[in-house]
Parts: sequence; structure tokens; C-alpha cells
Amino acid sequence: MHFLENYLNKRGYKAISPIFPTTLGSLEECSVNLSNYIDTLNLSIGDTLHLVGHSMGGLIIRRCLASRIIAGLGRCVLIATPNAGTLLADLASRFLRHSPMNPFKSIRSLKTSAEKIRGPLNSPCPEIGVISGNSSDFSLGLVLRSQNDGRVEVESTKIDAMKDFIVLPYGHHEIHHREETAKMIDVFLRTGNFKLDLGAGHSDLLLYGER
Repeated sequence: MHFLENYLNKRGYKAISPIFPTTLGSLEECSVNLSNYIDTLNLSIGDTLHLVGHSMGGLIIRRCLASRIIAGLGRCVLIATPNAGTLLADLASRFLRHSPMNPFKSIRSLKTSAEKIRGPLNSPCPEIGVISGNSSDFSLGLVLRSQNDGRVEVESTKIDAMKDFIVLPYGHHEIHHREETAKMIDVFLRTGNFKLDLGAGHSDLLLYGER
């Protein structure tokens, strides 16, 4: 997430990119870690905290929002997040289920049969923007049923609670390293949609996702 962190800092945000064990930790464990990290920020009255997540990072944000109320919560952006799971996780689970040591606890939460994450507890519900990619130059992308980014199908990234949605021509492992993506995040955090509006200001931002 360092590209987005640097870009948004230059745009006037105070962006932070914490690192959590998304490979060895379960979705629940990582969401607790995120919640605890937010508490260490000691936000002041009037501060606004936006959340941005890539891939599983978006699921961790959603699980965190479903488990607690966050004071000063602003807008959220989910990038290439498998909100409805991915067939690749289903396949990986089949290969790993007989392994005596499965280090990938997070795969369970990425399956298409994974338990649905509840909506945010904050009221009103925060505005959530979803960014999906549709460039699949990765061989596993051929396994997926429809338009995808090589890892996640475009339709799988959508959620009922999203305020706006956009598809960009990038793959799963590059989409959060592209300036166009960063620009769309900036626009959404300032306006609540992906249409450019130069009239709004900035606030604080927490970035969280897979590297």
C-alpha cells in the first residue's frame, strides 16, 4: 500500500499503512488487530478517519466495521476485494484440506461459501466506494467464470451497501500501484463518488491491504 500512502500524503492526507499478518492470521484475528490499531491512533474530536483496503484488506475493514462503532468514521474504499469470495480460494481449499499444516487461515474467508459479513454498526452507514479491476493476464484468471482481474471476478467485488462502483483496466496485483486508482480514491474520499469534484478538502486516512 506504500504507493497509495505516498500519493495521498502528497495530496494533503495523513496516510498510514499498518502491516498485519493476513497470510498467517484469520479474518477475525486481523479485524481485531485493525480495531486495536485504530484505538491507538487517539483521534481527536472533529478528526475524520477514512479506511482504504485492497483485496483481503477490504474484508478486514468490513468485518471491523461490523463489530464496532468507530468514532469519526468517514468514507471507505474497497479495492479488488472478494466480497462474494473467489473460485480460486475454493480450489486452494481443496488442495490444502489434507495438508497437516495449513498456514493460510485467511482462505476460509475468501471462499464463495464464506459466511456473509454484516453491515457496519455506525449509523448512518458510511459511504463505501468499490473499485474493481478487469485485466486478467494471470493464468489462474482463466479458471474464473466471468470478467476478472486474475484473482477476483468483477461481480464478486460488489456489495449492497456500496455508494459508487468503478472498474479500472488493471490486474489484482497492480491495481493499487496505479495513479489512476489513487486519483479515484482521492475523489471518492472527498466527494462520496468517483466523479471528479475539485471543491472539497482533505482529512485523515488509514490504508490497509495486502502487499
